[in-house]
Parts: sequence; C-alpha cells; structure tokens
Amino acid sequence: MIRPLLKVGDCWEYRNLNIKAQTNQTTRCVVKILDNGYLMETSGRVTGLARYDKNLVWISSIGIDRTIRQPARSRVPRRLSFPLWKGKTWVDIYRALDENLGSFIPFKNIYTAEGTEKIETPAGKFITVHIKRLRKNVTTGEIVEGVTWYSPRVKNIVKVWSAWPRGTKMILTGYRLKKRGSRGKRIGP
Repeated sequence: MIRPLLKVGDCWEYRNLNIKAQTNQTTRCVVKILDNGYLMETSGRVTGLARYDKNLVWISSIGIDRTIRQPARSRVPRRLSFPLWKGKTWVDIYRALDENLGSFIPFKNIYTAEGTEKIETPAGKFITVHIKRLRKNVTTGEIVEGVTWYSPRVKNIVKVWSAWPRGTKMILTGYRLKKRGSRGKRIGP
C-alpha cells in the first residue's frame, strides 16, 4: 500500500501544458505539515501559499496579493485517494462551472489504480502507479478518459494526461525530497 509521507522542504516542479497561462512552470514546496494535510509555497500560475489535503488535493490558496483563491468548481476532483493499491477504485462527484451556460454542470469521475508503469519525464525515469480516470458529464452522458501517474519515489504525481484537451496536461521537470537521501533533478538555477 502506498501513502504520501511528505516532509517540510519537499519540492516539485512541473511544466503545465494545455493551460492558458502567462507561465507554464509551477513549483510547490512543503512548508508546514497540518493535521489534515499540507501547507505548500507555490510559484508559477498562482504564487503564494496553498493548502492541500492528505490526498494532495488542492483546497485553497492565498496569493501574494493576499487574495484567497478556492476551486472554481464546487469541489476539486480527487485524482488521488491514499492508500493506493492495484485494483483500487474510487468515485468523485462534483460540479464545474460552465461559463458559456452560466451554470454548474454535474460530473462523475471514476478512478481505478490499474497497476504499475515505467514513465520517463524531464526529471527522470520512475516506476509509477497508473491511475485511469473516466469523467462523465452527468447531463450529456459524454465520457472523457484521463490518466494520472503517481510515483512513490517522488511522493507525488509525475504526469497527467487527458483526452480533452488532448494530450499531456502536466509533467514533472524537477524535484527535491528533504532528508531521505533521494535527490532528483535539481530545482531552480
């Protein structure tokens, strides 16, 4: 069984793809361990402090301008649910705002940890847990497939792919784990 045991000082750097943003690089570093999750310093698309739960799901963030940001959705999809093991399935139901319609649309995600897979990223090669996602638009019945790869060695996600928008959405470019003797591709200059 796999669980994320993060420490203060653990950092990950990602290249964001298929996202309309001024920057395509995001760095997250654990600055505090909370009873119900983690407080991380982030830089990139959102700069400031962000709270994550024990499943590494973003809850909210406080920007450097002191504005508080919460998910645009009524709830952020839970792409990870620890502990992980082959064959584990979990369901997540949430609503997402459709700006064209001006209303919320219900979605149902079904996640399945399908097994392990070797993945190569700019940060290195990793043995990962391959997690398949089927996202169903409850209103239209449309289903979109996605995949998340979680690496126990990195203690975080190393790649996210979705059929819409087509292709890789996020990939690990560097990481640093505090006091474990495990060091990945250097973060920063």
